[in-house]
Amino acid sequence: MLRLLFIFCLMMHIQFVIGQLWNAPENKQHSIIPFEFVNNLIIVSVQLNNEPLSFILDNGVKETLLFGEVDSLRLKNTSSFVFQGFGTGQPIKGLMSKENKLQIGNIVDSSHHLYVITDTAFNLSKNIGVHVHGILGSAFFRNNVVAIDYLKKKIVFARDVSKLGLRMSKFNKFSIRVENDRAYAFVNIQPRDKKLFNQKLLLDLGNSNPMMLFESVIPHYEIDTPSIRDYLGVGFNGAVYGVKNKIELVSFGSYEIPYPIVSYPDTNSYDKNKIAKDRVGSIGNQILSRFYIVFDYPNNVFYLRPNRNFKKAFTLDMSGLEIVHSGFDFVRHRYTNFTNKGDDGGVSINFSNEVNYLIELHANYIIDQVRPKSPAEKVGLTVGDKLLKVNGRRVGKMKLQDIKNKLQSGDGKITRLEIERAGKKIDFQFRLVDPLAK
Repeated sequence: MLRLLFIFCLMMHIQFVIGQLWNAPENKQHSIIPFEFVNNLIIVSVQLNNEPLSFILDNGVKETLLFGEVDSLRLKNTSSFVFQGFGTGQPIKGLMSKENKLQIGNIVDSSHHLYVITDTAFNLSKNIGVHVHGILGSAFFRNNVVAIDYLKKKIVFARDVSKLGLRMSKFNKFSIRVENDRAYAFVNIQPRDKKLFNQKLLLDLGNSNPMMLFESVIPHYEIDTPSIRDYLGVGFNGAVYGVKNKIELVSFGSYEIPYPIVSYPDTNSYDKNKIAKDRVGSIGNQILSRFYIVFDYPNNVFYLRPNRNFKKAFTLDMSGLEIVHSGFDFVRHRYTNFTNKGDDGGVSINFSNEVNYLIELHANYIIDQVRPKSPAEKVGLTVGDKLLKVNGRRVGKMKLQDIKNKLQSGDGKITRLEIERAGKKIDFQFRLVDPLAK
């Protein structure tokens, strides 16, 4: 499981009411927006003031956020601002910008307000493995109906459910409560043999984990064993740590999902007084992606239909490593072209001594976190080690998700890593262990 947790439920010092309105072509009942699903996050292509960018779709955040490393982008009507959210660090300074043009596919908001995080140290791209420039928040859902097909990787956008072009008779309808532009569902959770009914959880597309619970706000809640202490991800104010375990069940009406992995952030990473009233946690993308899902904020409902991943078992990292992307290297490969293909299809031999070079871009990956008492820690892997090979395969052309998949690919499987430390190459071998196996 990807151990990246975006808990960006903004507790901003100042908020303002905005009238963002997304306009679709008048001759179309709905619009289709393709997306990438990377490390359990939805990433869409946008144009901000005609500049092409990539944003995470995250309805757990109210407004649009832009990360400050974007070059040569003109923003309108800017003023200073302070962000306060989850994490153990200090608040982040930034900017507020009004009256921008934001376009997603053929949908346009010509008067879009957004926030800019100017701290370049706040970098989500390294955790995801692809470059992202910002976050598209829940204002996108405010006056619209949004359907998400995780299998075909497309979003259908319309003003009304009847205009989606979907057979809604195949979906089950559930009530949600929309508060401050965020959608909350009431679900049943079952830790061991105790069932808790109608628990208020945020439906959070920006949470790449299955579930998160604030056990301190649930009366008499105890975290069952086995459990592990782990790095949970990154919030606005720094790293978030906590505990993980599995619970027996979570259910939406008749849809029962057994043994989801649950994250419990440390109480020092959030303020209980700033959590929405009666909220006890979040449902993340690893659960939501098991459904075809339709959000209808204007009517306070959402619709679910299981997809083929509905019964897929939940997996998590079994090595104890959090790997992050750390830039690229230019790699030069020498080759000699001994043959030439002619126009007639024939091949001639080239006897010259001409040598050519092929330049390739190879990704760099480093170890960012090592879980205590994990297989990786026991063999001596440490934070800052540069990853060179996984099971004999060089990582330069691998995606971050591919590497993570190798580290969650089976309890008891032998895994071999080659790393670079202080200029020296070192080989490690260990056996993957499921820390939550009962």
